[in-house]
Amino acid sequence: MTFLVHKEHGATNVSEADVPELVKQGWIVSTHAEWLAMAGKGPKAEPDEIVEVVERKKPGRKPKAE
Repeated sequence: MTFLVHKEHGATNVSEADVPELVKQGWIVSTHAEWLAMAGKGPKAEPDEIVEVVERKKPGRKPKAE
């Protein structure tokens, strides 16, 4: 089975015999890891790649002045 992706149709597994015809139609041979990375669901970032996250203020009422 070969894993193929298409920007409009998503991803699928197909047999080796179907690959040439689907590639002509715009499908791209890929891997599950590449597909997840394109969707932003890939593996966690390495410690040196982690970007510091700025904590947002929570919505709600301001504290009372004393």
